[in-house]
Amino acid sequence: MHMEVVVIVPPPTCRARIGPDVGTATAMFAEPDLLRRILVSGTIAPREILLMLDAAILSEVLHLPASDLSPDLLDLSAPVHLRRRGVEAKLLAGTPIPEPDPVLLRTLSGAHRWITALRNGTPLAAIAHKAGHHDAFIRTRAPLAFLSPKLQRAICDGTLPPELTLHRILQRPIPLNWQDQERLYGI
Repeated sequence: MHMEVVVIVPPPTCRARIGPDVGTATAMFAEPDLLRRILVSGTIAPREILLMLDAAILSEVLHLPASDLSPDLLDLSAPVHLRRRGVEAKLLAGTPIPEPDPVLLRTLSGAHRWITALRNGTPLAAIAHKAGHHDAFIRTRAPLAFLSPKLQRAICDGTLPPELTLHRILQRPIPLNWQDQERLYGI
């Protein structure tokens, strides 16, 4: 299993509002060796991450006397969540930023193109050839175009449960009724 640690860094518009402190934090993330020096220890518990920072190194980076740093700020804890998506797991700290699943998004977009082409009379074999796939690939994925608007919006916004992958959606026939779809997929 692949695990990725995701650290939420504020977007540029937010950084501009909160000032230079975020610039310092962002610069620290750009220097992995500096982060290794500042971090004395880190522990991942079932629902939280605990970090212990080196006061001397941190004060040097922040251009502050070590005595000005509160000891409470050197021992940090934050809630974390382990999210699974297929064979991959992400350890999320902070408030996750919605991120669309690129495979699911690309396939949903293709499904709409393929259904439009079918409605316009284009044979399935021609659609598959143009897309560079076999007929069965198109046939199994085209029904995504008929997902409920709520599900399609969640795919586009990246607010689907992370475990709801294209593979999981395609494991069973997609119900025709939108409420049944939403119940089946947990939306």
